[in-house]
Amino acid sequence: MYGYENDEKLKVDQLKMWENVIKEEVKFDKKYISPFRHDITPKCYFTWVGDLLVFTDWGDTKIHKTYHDLNQPLLYTKESQTQSPTSTFSSIISKKRDWNKYDAMYWKQYNIKKEYLEKEHCHANSWFQFYSKRKNKYFSRSLLENQLSYTIKVENYIKLYNPYIAELKWISNIPQSIIGGADDLPLLIDTLIVQKAFKDYLICKYVYSISCVWLQSENITPDTLLPIIKRANKVVIMFDNDEAGKKGGENLLTFLKTSYPQNNISCVFTKEAKNVSDMIEKGYEKKLINLIKKIK
Repeated sequence: MYGYENDEKLKVDQLKMWENVIKEEVKFDKKYISPFRHDITPKCYFTWVGDLLVFTDWGDTKIHKTYHDLNQPLLYTKESQTQSPTSTFSSIISKKRDWNKYDAMYWKQYNIKKEYLEKEHCHANSWFQFYSKRKNKYFSRSLLENQLSYTIKVENYIKLYNPYIAELKWISNIPQSIIGGADDLPLLIDTLIVQKAFKDYLICKYVYSISCVWLQSENITPDTLLPIIKRANKVVIMFDNDEAGKKGGENLLTFLKTSYPQNNISCVFTKEAKNVSDMIEKGYEKKLINLIKKIK
């Protein structure tokens, strides 16, 4: 049911989701204030209906809500009243599923294998949920087997990648100071590529066997990158070949050269397509290979 093989796991996850909303333990003999309305009178309650945890929102009318409704605006929560936002997204959780043929088809177009994803602590999702502090909403979605969603774990943080959900393509609570892939680098680095995208990082590292890291944004200049740059003989920034990527690349180049003016640091952009993964997808892999050879 709803992408779950285990009904008990579905029940436990629903309890956790609602407890994230009301910021206290769900009790079935207690009345709650509705987080969906401007009303401070506790009239609402929880009941089980089969495998679904139902929140009965009893204002002027009785409305039954399930975890599918948690993308509605939350007007009253303890979190919104007592905490100031420290990141755009929080409470990111997901349900892992086995890899399937649709995953294989998607990643094959970029020459990325399942083994590469697993080494980078990436798994496929059958369900995900997160809280957006900017919109003051919970979002939750159950997925069919051909609806692709992935969880990428970096240290104790999570990034969701939903390639075909434009408005939710990247959801992350990873601090901007964290450099993806940094722990796997050799002590002394010959050539280092700095990518913005996780997918492009995978291609450079695993397909073309070149040292690479990925940043959380193309609009940042993290100090945590500096000790890594110091260990590299050559550094190449490869952001997207668009306005944002060029601007971010030039800003990062200036930042790094100011810190290490003697180092060999440059910006390189793909010409035939926007980035490394697009080059492969659009049939320019031979030209990409030649570009990587020049970089090495």
